[in-house]
Amino acid sequence: ISSDLILSICEDSGGNLWVGTWGAGLNLYNPATDDFTVFRHDPTTPLSLNNDIVCSIVGDRTGVVWIGTGAGGVNWYDRKRTRFPHFRDDQGSPDDIEGNDVWAITEDGSGQLWIGTYGKGVSKFDPGKGRFVHYKHSIANPYSISHNNILSMCATRSGNVWIGTEGGGLNRYDRMRDRFIRYRDPKNPRSPARDDVTRILEDSKGCLWVGTNGSGVDRLDVGTGTFHHFVTVESDPTSLGGLSIMALYEDREGAIWGGTWGGGVSRYDRKTNSFVRIQNNPDDPRSLNNNTVLSLYEDAENAVWMGTYGGGLNRYDRNTRSFTHYTENDGLPNNVIYGILPDGKGNLWLSTNKGLSKFNLKARTFKNFDVKDGLQGNEFNQ
Repeated sequence: ISSDLILSICEDSGGNLWVGTWGAGLNLYNPATDDFTVFRHDPTTPLSLNNDIVCSIVGDRTGVVWIGTGAGGVNWYDRKRTRFPHFRDDQGSPDDIEGNDVWAITEDGSGQLWIGTYGKGVSKFDPGKGRFVHYKHSIANPYSISHNNILSMCATRSGNVWIGTEGGGLNRYDRMRDRFIRYRDPKNPRSPARDDVTRILEDSKGCLWVGTNGSGVDRLDVGTGTFHHFVTVESDPTSLGGLSIMALYEDREGAIWGGTWGGGVSRYDRKTNSFVRIQNNPDDPRSLNNNTVLSLYEDAENAVWMGTYGGGLNRYDRNTRSFTHYTENDGLPNNVIYGILPDGKGNLWLSTNKGLSKFNLKARTFKNFDVKDGLQGNEFNQ
């Protein structure tokens, strides 16, 4: 419990105890697990408890808990509206994530989550133990992670975790020795073409695709340890469409799709060893409506969905080679879509600059969530 100075206690309809303290916030005691969850005032979170002196608590018949405070008026808490538990850096506990600017998340084969932050390195989370292990760059240790600005991560089927950084190149985590192997010399054929690694993808053949910021995409042959570079050649329309890679995706046919900043989407054909560019045509309203593509997903009908930086959600029909656009006018909360993630119920979850959106593929409808539903904030990251 957060304090021994108790001012108020209330049992809710679920048999949990709410305990108010003097200056240490609100505690929720769960008898089944015999532990406490603490709610405190956080000036950086608009919908946190607005005062840490909790004088009175009452639960009403709808399940809402009302909290009377010493100087903040009345707060109310509805568990049904708080659907998004938070993992935050509280600046003091070693058992929390380090850094609140999260740019990359991947799950390894053992069920552990690797969380890459901008400025604070990597936090590895064990859901079973509820504990974090932190990895940071150390100048004195050549086997530490090469940089603390993490942009991308990928856990492979062989058990490796690859981590892309801004300015520190590519890292591979050596699980047996608990250390990192660095790939960060652009002049070396055994390193990516640039030290800014924006996206990483393992394809079905075990090759690693490494997207960079400004130098195209590299394919790593894990067996030989060598990289093959793909770049944009203005005179060659079968080359990569853009040098800054924002998304990588492999479709069912084994083709690699690359979303770029300003260059549309490029689809790599293994048989011809060349790219097909898909870009905006101002004279064609059925073309891609924005050339900056941040996320990609192929659905069960082989349509490719593309999240754009200002054009909303685009659906590409490969049979007709045409696009359908879904924007704010159709119910999307914002036209910037950073991520696309499917669930098992026929929905696509879209992270935007104005909250999270659940898009039903069958009904073509959006259900939107924001800070009022318990999100940590409305703006997501690339």
